[in-house]
Amino acid sequence: MFTATLPRTRTWLAIAVAAVALVSCGGPDEPAQLAFIAEPQDYGDDIMLDLYWEACESASGLACDTLWRIAPVGSAYEAFAANCGGRGPALSCEPAPAVGSSLPNRLE
Repeated sequence: MFTATLPRTRTWLAIAVAAVALVSCGGPDEPAQLAFIAEPQDYGDDIMLDLYWEACESASGLACDTLWRIAPVGSAYEAFAANCGGRGPALSCEPAPAVGSSLPNRLE
């Protein structure tokens, strides 16, 4: 079992070394440059988040709540969802079940 994981460990080590070499390949007098992957911040930056944005804008409370949960913190996506797509801030954009109504049984 140990021999089966050894090649995979070496592969990851080689990838890590290559990544460090790519990031810090400046000359001895040049500071190392770090590469950061930017998170999507605004409409148009991420296709999936844009689809949730559009559904939220079309008054889908569930889409707004989902967008708020998956959007990067501090992004325009998060702010838009927290405002229920322009309908005003709420703890949840999905309407609560009416009083006296039963919740659907999802186990059937």
